[in-house]
Amino acid sequence: MNEIMVGELSEFAEGGYRVLRVDTFEFGIFREGDRLVAYENHCPHDGGPVCQGKVIPRVEEELAPDQTSRGLRFSK
Repeated sequence: MNEIMVGELSEFAEGGYRVLRVDTFEFGIFREGDRLVAYENHCPHDGGPVCQGKVIPRVEEELAPDQTSRGLRFSK
C-alpha cells in the first residue's frame, strides 16, 4: 500500500472532508476525531459518487480490526 500526503489533521474540520484524485482513483478523506479516513468515491450500489454533497448515514462499511474493508451493508 502506498502512502499519500493529503494534509495535516488540523486542516480538516471535525466531520469535514476533501475529495482527491490520484491517477484514475478518486477518494474522499474524512476527519473522524484524531484520524483521517479514506473512502473510495464510488458507490457500488448506484455507481455514482459518494463523497460529495450531504453525507447521510444510509450505508455502513464494516471495517476489520486492521481497518480494511470487509463489506458494505445497505439500509432503505
